Amino acid sequence: MKLVELIAQTCWKDVRDSLLSNYPDSLDNIDTYSKVYDGLLKLTPFLSKMMISISEEFNKDFDDEPYTSVSGKDISDNSNIEYAIELVSWDEWLGMTLEDSSLKNYSHSDIIAHCIWEMTFYGFTNKTVQSFKDELNRRATEVQNMTEKEKKENLISLEELKERLKIVGSNYD
Repeated sequence: MKLVELIAQTCWKDVRDSLLSNYPDSLDNIDTYSKVYDGLLKLTPFLSKMMISISEEFNKDFDDEPYTSVSGKDISDNSNIEYAIELVSWDEWLGMTLEDSSLKNYSHSDIIAHCIWEMTFYGFTNKTVQSFKDELNRRATEVQNMTEKEKKENLISLEELKERLKIVGSNYD
């Protein structure tokens, strides 16, 4: 089943209730989430090779609470590698297939709520998310084009960053 099909079968009220239950802070922007939901119904899905995977995760470095992870898996390579998909265009999100285990373990309204939460992580419009992605790509290109001297003057290593922030015992060791 594709996300677009799931959205077509689920009413906003149920998604709203799931958003508020899973993300209590969403109340401040619930009208904006409603507009996002309505906007998704008007988009034409783009066929995607990514599959949406939703699972409960636990990160011992942050706190003792589990969180819901939304990621993508490339269905064309069977590698089971999970990818961040929050910067993917919304029409492509709609064309993504949902992982069977996600459909089994979560209600339709919860799946949509988790997806909308993830989709709007960087903004409440597809255009805002795309602008953030463009800026991120611009900065990455800028760093790639730096000379070694510029890199030494403007960048720091991960080890130095961790030392500055006093990060110890993280998963990044």
